[in-house]
Amino acid sequence: MKAIVLVDENWGIGNGGDQVIYIPGDLKYFRETTMGHPVILGRKTLATFPGGRPLKGRNNLILSRNPDFAPEGAEVFPDLESLLKRAPEDSFVIGGASVYAALLDCCDTAYVTKVHRAFPADCCFPNLDRHPEWWVGYCAYSISGDLTESVWQYGMDFLAVEELLVTNRLVTQARERGLPVYVWSVYDEERMQQYLEMGVSGLISDYPDAAAQEIADFRRSRPHTQYQISR
Repeated sequence: MKAIVLVDENWGIGNGGDQVIYIPGDLKYFRETTMGHPVILGRKTLATFPGGRPLKGRNNLILSRNPDFAPEGAEVFPDLESLLKRAPEDSFVIGGASVYAALLDCCDTAYVTKVHRAFPADCCFPNLDRHPEWWVGYCAYSISGDLTESVWQYGMDFLAVEELLVTNRLVTQARERGLPVYVWSVYDEERMQQYLEMGVSGLISDYPDAAAQEIADFRRSRPHTQYQISR
């Protein structure tokens, strides 16, 4: 499973039953990332949605001990055991704090939008900076601006960049700092080859077979270089 969350600089996520902040670009990213996938949430998180209704286009799996809670268009589970038996591997954990804490160990990826400001918060997401078993990356997409001037101030283990933002300068700066760079939203085979020649560490694509073939071809020409493919 995967988790997706917006946090402030102290990993705060909510205050008084609502998010610490709403960002239109992040709401769009959340929708696009989770659409078509099951989402796992608690009853209080559902209450923050418009009209308190389940998210459209996604199977809503709700964790609640209230036997009378039965929202239309969602499945309700009284405990983790019954929920985990039903939840597919491509599920997204979307909150709140207690649900994140209970299911983080079941997740292999967490998509974290981190706002570098502090807000009043009464609940938090686990601070992944204090969990050495988590490999923390900075994921940059088209609204991020000029990364070559701003991104290096953030502690990270790798950089994942939407292809609209990747440049030779950015890849060079990352490699000088010992950071792997992954390019995502890659669909065109010629562009895959272009990014590999720039020196990226891997490709993130909805066409993993094509990306794997491009990496295999490129690896044969440079046998001592390591690359990764992710879907």
